[in-house]
Amino acid sequence: MGKWNPRKRILVIVEGTSDRGFIAELLSKFCKSKNIGIGFKVVKMNGNDLDKAVRVANSHDMYDLIVLLKDRHSYDETYIVKRIGEALKNLSENVKSKFRGVIVRRAIESWALADVEGLRSICREVRLSGNPEEIEDPVEVLRSEFRKCGLLYVKTESWGRRLAQAVEPEGARKKSKSLNEFLKIIEELSA
Repeated sequence: MGKWNPRKRILVIVEGTSDRGFIAELLSKFCKSKNIGIGFKVVKMNGNDLDKAVRVANSHDMYDLIVLLKDRHSYDETYIVKRIGEALKNLSENVKSKFRGVIVRRAIESWALADVEGLRSICREVRLSGNPEEIEDPVEVLRSEFRKCGLLYVKTESWGRRLAQAVEPEGARKKSKSLNEFLKIIEELSA
């Protein structure tokens, strides 16, 4: 179990609006369930603009930890690692030691797809199996599954929050290596 430490703060940089809603809700839920008392802020970099992520990180150097969640989409993982490495060169010395990058396999929606049972609380017709991080287009899969119930999934902050409310982090992390990596970072900060 984590300990309540209101002095520890984490900044999470995400790509878009739905990611911001999902991560804010997921972090709140996860920290509450584990009794982890950290402050956090989730900001978006607007897509793939890693230069903006660097500017955001450098302007938030008062945080204890800064995590960049970078969607892989259809890119090769080595390409993403290379791009993050290039961007890291522009981080201030103070931020470099606090910075962690997590490559999200495909998109944040794959983390939601890691908990099919949870998604059934939104739409009972959801039927998926296999590794959610190997789904080529998790956004389209969510849209397709939710259409079965007459729902339209749109990448908005409110939908991101709704997905995270349905997801059980402990169960989903067992099926998603990148989600597990992210949650381990949160747990380590609270230790």
